[in-house]
Amino acid sequence: MEKKTVFHGSHQQGLKMIYPSVGTHQESWIYAAKDPVVCAVFITKAKLGDFACFKGRLQKTDRFCICERYKGAFQDLYEDSSGSIYELPGKS
Repeated sequence: MEKKTVFHGSHQQGLKMIYPSVGTHQESWIYAAKDPVVCAVFITKAKLGDFACFKGRLQKTDRFCICERYKGAFQDLYEDSSGSIYELPGKS
């Protein structure tokens, strides 16, 4: 069964339209996930990408985790961050 809703996290609040952006892989996409928890890690204005923290699920427990790649990375990414999580149609 197809997921009916996906989620997009953004530091920009009140968006009426979501446009593609270029990620670390240099492709222009609209990024979305099936889990809103995953989208929350993208609510940051910092341009450090995946280089500051590992973000993912632990295989044994399926718990989501964030692991700093250097001391203070979490603070560099998320200090003073706020934003919104948007629901999008799953076929988008």
